[in-house]
Amino acid sequence: MSRVLDGVFLAFEAVAALRKKGFDARRLEEGYPEWKASGLLVETDVAGT
Repeated sequence: MSRVLDGVFLAFEAVAALRKKGFDARRLEEGYPEWKASGLLVETDVAGT
């Protein structure tokens, strides 16, 4: 799962914040563009929930 948090822009900060909230978060080794380009699952929550 990759999620953007308000005010968190660096991957390691996002991982730390998500882990603090109980998520099993991990940093992508390459990055989001490479993940998406390889055809892996990407979900977008446009409703904001």
